[in-house]
Amino acid sequence: MERQQAVAEKDAEIAKLKADFTSRIKAAEQGLARAQYGMGESYYSGEGVAEDKEKAKEWFRKAAENGNEEAAEALKKHFSNRQQ
Repeated sequence: MERQQAVAEKDAEIAKLKADFTSRIKAAEQGLARAQYGMGESYYSGEGVAEDKEKAKEWFRKAAENGNEEAAEALKKHFSNRQQ
């Protein structure tokens, strides 16, 4: 019984994470700079998604273009020595 409860709790946690990610990506796609920055951080670190530096750079760039200074700094910090 405890194992079933543990599995159910883990399933609920995964469902919540997926819903949170879906909400964040929708906000980012609608142009919310803070959400775009968050997507960049997620893809850069691989937190909640597969690590993808190119997607991270794309989201940081969109956020920076929308006025997010943290994203502009992240671009400088993470990609200044790489071809942009």
